[in-house]
Amino acid sequence: MIKESIKNKRTRDIITKICDSCGKEERKALSQVLYSRNRKKIGKDYCKECCYKHREHGQKVGPESPYWKNGLSINPTSGYLRINKTGEYLHKYLYSEFIGRKLTRKEQVHHIDMDKLNNEIKNFFLCQNKSNHHKIHFQMEKLGYKLLKKYIWYDERKKKYILDEHYKKNINFYIIERPTACFKWRSNGKKYNFIYVSYRKHKTYSRYVIEKFLNRELKKYEMVHHINGNTLDDDINNLDLLTKSSHRNAHNSLQECIAELYKRGTVKFIKGKYVA
Repeated sequence: MIKESIKNKRTRDIITKICDSCGKEERKALSQVLYSRNRKKIGKDYCKECCYKHREHGQKVGPESPYWKNGLSINPTSGYLRINKTGEYLHKYLYSEFIGRKLTRKEQVHHIDMDKLNNEIKNFFLCQNKSNHHKIHFQMEKLGYKLLKKYIWYDERKKKYILDEHYKKNINFYIIERPTACFKWRSNGKKYNFIYVSYRKHKTYSRYVIEKFLNRELKKYEMVHHINGNTLDDDINNLDLLTKSSHRNAHNSLQECIAELYKRGTVKFIKGKYVA
């Protein structure tokens, strides 16, 4: 309630408000008090602490809430289901319950069909550490390159691998003379052909081929992708120019193709490896 009379009071005037629950006095603008009464539609004035106790139009919490999703939510960064109450990932919780112990910090759970929302026990495979998990994904790409032009094809327009055959225009007539000063060098665990551009400066031969084909220098964010996975095959038909994000998406699409072939039964998962 309001302590003094509000006759001849303007909305911007400061008045004394008394909480109808605890009796606490507060100095508030008349406009704020009237706005609070109209919004709550309860005809009473409460302080901030008592307002939550006497809230009549509050949102329901738990299973009674219309937005209840079994206490689960999807992590926007990782895409995994997470338990809201504990903050633990659902797939780790289910697998730890299955084996009867908690997972260590190094152990990770791999989804065999690559569907992060499919949390069935038969869809889980326990990895001892992060590197072991990465090896499984790398092995998927390796198998994908073997199944290229048999089950998997590369779509130049979409810049990704697909499971439907896609026509690719042949440009074998374009030949670039290979420089004499060429050598092989390992980078990120793979071998690439390098050439000397000038004294103590070199670049990959695949980048050199694309620049000659386009008749311009490539920018820093532009990357050359080897379609068949052979980094020593620098034929113009095996190269495609991508950005960093599209290059990453191309490798991810190859893994998704293997996952789809696993669902179809063409590929099997045996002892931590995908086998055609």
